[in-house]
Amino acid sequence: MSKMKRDGFTLLEMMIVVVLIAIIYSLLLSKQKKVDQNLTLDIAHPYRALLYRFWDHNHLSIVCEDRCKECFVYEDQKRVIKEIKPIFDKNNTPKVYIFSDNGSIKRADFIQLDPKQADKRVCFRYDLYGNGSSTEMLLEYKDKVVYLPPYFDNQKIFSSMQKAQEYLDNLKMEISR
Repeated sequence: MSKMKRDGFTLLEMMIVVVLIAIIYSLLLSKQKKVDQNLTLDIAHPYRALLYRFWDHNHLSIVCEDRCKECFVYEDQKRVIKEIKPIFDKNNTPKVYIFSDNGSIKRADFIQLDPKQADKRVCFRYDLYGNGSSTEMLLEYKDKVVYLPPYFDNQKIFSSMQKAQEYLDNLKMEISR
């Protein structure tokens, strides 16, 4: 009796591998859809859920409109998630401040990304860029002020705008040294 040397996989073995890969892929897709439907953002860390869901994209924006009652996610200026849970309470609209080119703080005025929604005023927009940076801003909301730096770390929460301004002035002095 001669023994045959086996150099590869049988057709049955290959089919089993393909079926297993298909099952794993379908499980991952169903999990991905659940993340989309339950995306919840946190005022101090609005990017965490987005980075988990959209880790491979270039430019993302969180946009809240209609007195911050509705929030959406845009990818490269196109709406990709129809609606997410609002970051802010319906009764409290945040005051958003951005930094001008000369470093002074000014009240933000946001542009609507979706022309179909031109009648709805944007009250909050937070951008995440593929290079690891984000929109630098101050949010005055309820009884606190949240500083969101231009990179994804060191968010600071202050009890007043004056405390936030003192922190930023000290930060500027440290950087200029």
